[in-house]
Amino acid sequence: MGKKPTMMEATQKLRIFFIAIFGWSLFFWAWALKNTIGMDGGSGEFDLGVLSFGTVLVSSSYMLGIIASGNFAPASKLLKHATTCSHVFVALNYLLGSYIGFTVLERPGFGLYCVAFSGLWLGIAYYGYSSMNVASGGGGSLSEHDPLSG
Repeated sequence: MGKKPTMMEATQKLRIFFIAIFGWSLFFWAWALKNTIGMDGGSGEFDLGVLSFGTVLVSSSYMLGIIASGNFAPASKLLKHATTCSHVFVALNYLLGSYIGFTVLERPGFGLYCVAFSGLWLGIAYYGYSSMNVASGGGGSLSEHDPLSG
């Protein structure tokens, strides 16, 4: 079992996590917006990714602001849960996409892509929630130590 990281180390890892999630979400949010507008062969129908990735952009920005303030430790449970819910919203959107891919569009490749990304976003939600708990002092954490440290 790895040693428990200091709160400063955990907060730094959390900062890197949210920067990565922000960048990734921005890319997929722009892609969903392109699909919604109908550019380059997009359907021109509303892509729920505009909303789901938008919630991740907002929550990641907010968390990065709190981390930058140097006062992450007292982050509220509501804030941690809302941030995690934004990640779960993306996973649920991908699950909806998998249903549409397999049944409505009959495009199994798209359905499998959506299943894989749904699982990925559930993992992101777990890691983010665990990391936020570690960085805020471990209250109610899912893990005693950094979930990626082994």
